[in-house]
Amino acid sequence: MSDPDPLALLEAPFAEGALPPPEGPVAILAARPSPALRALGTRLIHAQTLRPLHDALIAEGRETVPRLAPEAGPFAAVLVVADRSREATRARLAEAVARAAPGAPVLLAGARTDGIDGHRRALRGALAPAGIALEGLSRAHGRALWWRRPADPLPPPLAETLAAWRAAARPAPG
Repeated sequence: MSDPDPLALLEAPFAEGALPPPEGPVAILAARPSPALRALGTRLIHAQTLRPLHDALIAEGRETVPRLAPEAGPFAAVLVVADRSREATRARLAEAVARAAPGAPVLLAGARTDGIDGHRRALRGALAPAGIALEGLSRAHGRALWWRRPADPLPPPLAETLAAWRAAARPAPG
């Protein structure tokens, strides 16, 4: 049994009407080659640091960068592909919130084998104290999760959690 296509999972809330199509550029963090998301009809900026995946995205004709430029954003939506590194995925979620426009959806998708259920529990713990609802859908051993970015300043419990997630992903000095 193969894992579900995370980009197809990220597309599902838009395709099924749970979220309106974004009106503006969309960033995809840890993007992978996939036929999904082309139907969104907006500018998609794929960020991928791994050279083979980066080159495959370019070969598909996708707008691709190794990392988003510091001045990039705010985005109409930010999508994150989960991987097996919990710390890297959570650091990407923190970046996604920082890059999303207030009110824009932030989405995370991945397979159960990538730890998506653990991310769902962590997100509920981070978002609930700030009064932010986490929504989601399951498909073929995978899950898509989303919420709307709150306005600045971020609620303190959420800001503290995101700062901790960013710090945990940094390599230790020395």
